[in-house]
Amino acid sequence: MVVDMLSHEDQRWYILQLRPNCLGLALRNLARQSFEVFNPQHFVSVRRSDGFRQRKEQLFPGYLFVSLDPNSGAWRSVNSTRGVARLVSFGGRPTPVPLELMSGLFSRCNQDGELLPPEQLREGDLVRITSGPFADFTTTIETIDKDRRVWVLLDVLGRATRVKMRENELRRA
Repeated sequence: MVVDMLSHEDQRWYILQLRPNCLGLALRNLARQSFEVFNPQHFVSVRRSDGFRQRKEQLFPGYLFVSLDPNSGAWRSVNSTRGVARLVSFGGRPTPVPLELMSGLFSRCNQDGELLPPEQLREGDLVRITSGPFADFTTTIETIDKDRRVWVLLDVLGRATRVKMRENELRRA
């Protein structure tokens, strides 16, 4: 079942563990019981004899997110669904996933649950450094070379200093 993510950001979501190789079986049986399921996926490159191919894989292999009301008792039927090993629980009751995490996942996925590619940084973009000794500095991207190394200009002791950074250390400001 495809989830309309915008209308479900305020629902409580829970994690369920799948039995090995039972993703399709679990999805069919959960849909038959009218449970809403979120299965985030991403594309990976796989080497074949004739070159590289893109293949869609689960972002969290062996797990799904399911929306349910824990007070209704319906969560017990999820545990007995074919293809499902169990709901992730603590203290005998299912534990909800924090809303911030779910809304972050929904915002990074399209309607089919596929992870959207990250925004590409460009020369001239204003960025914030997220790690290292210059964390929380805001600067401008000077150049990006062919290997995706990013050169920024930092104001250090009143002088503009050219510094090489990795893309994953920068966020658009």
